[in-house]
Amino acid sequence: MEISNQIRDVGRNLAISKVEAGMFRAELGFASATSNDILATSEGLIEANMQLNQIRGTGVKFTTQQLLDVNRLLKAEVLTVEAAGELSRLASVTGQGIREAYLNQIDGVLAAEKESGVRLDIKTTLEATNKVSGQLRAQLGANPALIAESVAQAKALGMELEDVAAAGRALLDFESSITNELEAELLIGKQLNLERARAAALTGDYQTLTEEINKNVGDFYEFSKLNVLQQDALAKSVGMSTDALSDQLLQKADLNKLAQQARDEGRDDIAKNLEQLSVGDKLNANMDRLKSIFGDILGIVTPLVELFGGMVQFISESTAAIVILSGALGAMAAKQAYSAVLSIGKAVADIFSGNAKFGLPGVAMSLGAVGAMMAAIASAKSVKLAEGGIIEPTPGGTLATIGEAGEAEAVIPLSKLEQLGFGAPPPPMPPPVPSPLIPPPPPIMESKGINKDDLITALRTVEKEKTKQSLIIREKDSNYADANPMNNQGDSYQIKYETSFS
Repeated sequence: MEISNQIRDVGRNLAISKVEAGMFRAELGFASATSNDILATSEGLIEANMQLNQIRGTGVKFTTQQLLDVNRLLKAEVLTVEAAGELSRLASVTGQGIREAYLNQIDGVLAAEKESGVRLDIKTTLEATNKVSGQLRAQLGANPALIAESVAQAKALGMELEDVAAAGRALLDFESSITNELEAELLIGKQLNLERARAAALTGDYQTLTEEINKNVGDFYEFSKLNVLQQDALAKSVGMSTDALSDQLLQKADLNKLAQQARDEGRDDIAKNLEQLSVGDKLNANMDRLKSIFGDILGIVTPLVELFGGMVQFISESTAAIVILSGALGAMAAKQAYSAVLSIGKAVADIFSGNAKFGLPGVAMSLGAVGAMMAAIASAKSVKLAEGGIIEPTPGGTLATIGEAGEAEAVIPLSKLEQLGFGAPPPPMPPPVPSPLIPPPPPIMESKGINKDDLITALRTVEKEKTKQSLIIREKDSNYADANPMNNQGDSYQIKYETSFS
């Protein structure tokens, strides 16, 4: 049922037929089972396909390799869903595989680390890399490695790439930028050179722009020695606010103190480190994968489930089928009741045979055990009738407890109450004494024997005039039915003729 629901959801999300959705799910199940990735399950791949479509605004079937790569990054918690979706977009635009684009981004981060001598949080840097958007991404050519290196270079100098881009836009207001530069030089008594920074901002070379900004502003110690007006002028000259520049210089000073030798690991080693799993992670992943593989195997019977669902729908919508099914269930119930009797008999025999070796005490033990068993069966199954009651007819009958109230009880079919002397009509009342003051009632005219055919002929004549009503003629077949014509228990009447006239 779960697999059938997955096929339904895939069909709905991709707007494809149930057959095509089932084939796609089977393809993903085979891919997960044959991969060497313990994090790969058919459910995970289906979810990855749905998430990629949501991020990218599409409704396509991604390749199994794309889904395996994205699923691993998500399950190992290297990237968020949003970042993984953007990574897949960059890979598609640049003609790379998702795994290849991801490793190239690690290469970019390692290059920035090597140049700056600062070890960065690679996981956070990759997340930021895959969230770069808009003009900034376009200026970097949507190149995964170049974007990652630019983000990492900015972080190594205490900045965010978006802050660098904002400073670059301020520098491109050439007239104001040159004026601000000259004013800062006058106030701080230091020569600035922002020509290369402006050229880098114009061409979208954010690495050079970052380097030039940091070259001109100096370090946090120098900045802290300036007065307020000098700090404001210096920050304004590079297109930044004073607070932003102060925080950036402090961050850079902190990173320089933590500078370490460049990493010896390559990108594959870094990727392995980022995706490492604990023992618990591996255990859970293996259990999930095993469950998924068994589910894929059992998915073979999905067509049978669909067939069963169609049968249920047919039965629920067909009166004739319901009647047939009811009869079949009744026969099954009778068979089960017969089997239950045989089982009880076998149980009694087993009790006595098992206790026979104990002689006479064994017989007593057997009788007690049988009594307890029968009492348990009676209390669990039988209907108590100490207060009387009516038992509806059911296939196979109903087990009932009789005589448990300490007085005699009778079990009589309702149709034979009068025949056995129960519920007889009261004796007729004596005729009233005629009174001379009250005239006698007119005599009752009795039918002189109209037969059924004459009645039917008359009714057919009337039927022609009122054809939209119904009439059912019934013939009684028991005294009970005559005594209580409103009672509908049993077959009290037999339909002799039915018309459309009432």
